[in-house]
Amino acid sequence: MILITREHSKVTSLITALGNHQITTIPMFSTLKNNARHSFIESDIYIFISQYSVEYFCKTHMPDVNKKIIAVGPATARSLHQQNWQAIMPKQDFSSNGILELADLTNIKNKTITIICGQPFSQYLGNELIARGAKIIYYPVYKRERPTQNNIEKLIKLNNQSLTAITFSSIFSLNNFHILIQKHQLTNLGKCCWIVVNQQMLSKIRAWGYNNRIIVTDNATNTALIKAIKDNF
Repeated sequence: MILITREHSKVTSLITALGNHQITTIPMFSTLKNNARHSFIESDIYIFISQYSVEYFCKTHMPDVNKKIIAVGPATARSLHQQNWQAIMPKQDFSSNGILELADLTNIKNKTITIICGQPFSQYLGNELIARGAKIIYYPVYKRERPTQNNIEKLIKLNNQSLTAITFSSIFSLNNFHILIQKHQLTNLGKCCWIVVNQQMLSKIRAWGYNNRIIVTDNATNTALIKAIKDNF
């Protein structure tokens, strides 16, 4: 059995493509529109942190396509392309560290950069860009909600079953999963193979002390996840 921790709305194609595998889904977070009022200020550069940031932003905004747009990875870039926006993205490390390696962000003194993200959000990327002389605006367009009690109970029951692998598509879902493992002592879930989407997640897992097998996919797209599962199981 393979556990997918994405939202149900994002896994239909995964389940179809992995028809020969037994799949179960328990989302490690859900998203909803952030209704808090934030002033939108035109910027020199826009950075989209996830597919969700594109999805929720596009419901109410239309950025200037002549401005520089950066996506964290191919899934986010694809969502932007569907809106006819061409995005720059890292070549390999699809994370904040990969974004920071982009040549387009080396000479940004006095540039205004809007980071379009979810809430809560990490300030790591923004702080690094501030250190390079940029002015940073965080623009959270959606909120992440932690797992529901119903999903927590499902996860507890799953601890007593045989799992082949667990997939994680974001740092937030991984963090939530780790918290639940520790809180409810779900030790068996920490022994099977975990599939993650970047090196940053791998580093975090090892820092927590897990020694289980970890597979790092090429990126966060469903295509990359499907390939990783089919190649290994």
